[in-house]
Amino acid sequence: MSTVSRRIRAAAGVAPSAVTIAVGNVGAGTASGTRHSPAMPRVSRLGGTIATPRPYATSSAADRPAAGISQSLVFLLAVTTGLSVAAMYYAQSLLDEVRDALGLSTGTAGLLVTVTQAGYLAALILLVPVGDLVARRRLIPALVAAQALALFLLAGATSATQLMIAGVAVGALSVTAQIGVAFAASLAADAERGRVVGTVMSGLLLGILLARTVAGWLADLGSWRTPYWVAGAVQLLLCAVLALCLPAEPRAGAGAGRPSYREAVASVPKLLREEPLLRRRALYGAASFGAFSVLWTPLSFLLSDAPYDYSTGVIGLFGLLGLMGVLAASLAGRAADQGRAGQVTTAAYMATYFTCGLAGSLAVTTAYSAGGWTAVSLTGAAFGLAALALVGWDAVVARRG
Repeated sequence: MSTVSRRIRAAAGVAPSAVTIAVGNVGAGTASGTRHSPAMPRVSRLGGTIATPRPYATSSAADRPAAGISQSLVFLLAVTTGLSVAAMYYAQSLLDEVRDALGLSTGTAGLLVTVTQAGYLAALILLVPVGDLVARRRLIPALVAAQALALFLLAGATSATQLMIAGVAVGALSVTAQIGVAFAASLAADAERGRVVGTVMSGLLLGILLARTVAGWLADLGSWRTPYWVAGAVQLLLCAVLALCLPAEPRAGAGAGRPSYREAVASVPKLLREEPLLRRRALYGAASFGAFSVLWTPLSFLLSDAPYDYSTGVIGLFGLLGLMGVLAASLAGRAADQGRAGQVTTAAYMATYFTCGLAGSLAVTTAYSAGGWTAVSLTGAAFGLAALALVGWDAVVARRG
């Protein structure tokens, strides 16, 4: 197997496993990532694996600082990715209070999770490629500031329409997490890249893990709006810190070129269409995330009603069940120090991933309204069985290859 093939196997194989262990957490597609051309103009197949072209922005040894990236900057990027992606998950422990406060039906309140994921999915395709076209040191603070404003809009929503519009914006701007992981990879020295990305991924997964818990506690202190007011204020502070602290990225190698935005966006579905290995791994990761969404979207409604009658703070504690996922992502990153995956590969994988998550949220909202928790369980089992079938299919294809 060629060196390139081994690298892409690390990206497409190890990282999705970390996500599955983390019960559907975000961002595994970048677990061993560095910055490649999103246009991916010449993608070939070697023995059924994906071969990546020469990256346009991978700097030479002379271009990259010998010291790599500082621990303080790694920590700052881990915090940034964690807070950015956490904004998508605050609602999952608050849906019952949102429903009651705004006088919504259970189905309408559950749509807040669905539209947030829809915003994220759209931004993965349309916004993440921008990270390969402009300076990330300027893009990341701008996205964090915009998400702070979206969080304030969501906190002040007084109708279902306002709630859904703000939810789409919050979800779309959560892609700062993916851009932050790629930025960390581009700054790290070759020997430390896997460790750095694993650490930043751990911050991202901690954000997902703790979002429901922190949101539940803050809602107990105030109302369902309190977590969003607090999160918006924290994001504004973080924006100021990022604007002051983020360094410039290494220069592109000699003769490297940048694709147009249209080429970058078009390369995402093209990569999925042309690369069967990526497509298979994305599909079974997506089915697993669909099962995850089926569990979490209606869980707040179940636990807040009789016979449980749990508070939002107690409901949020259920988010701690994914603690092992943080360790898994860090170990996966450390194991993949030689792996490389372009930002376009990240976008392609995660777009597939969240398409299924969106389908799961939408399906379970209808299922819970129609058949209660029994219908939810059957829906989740269907996604789980689909994931197992796809894993088996991938194993059969790998043996034949």
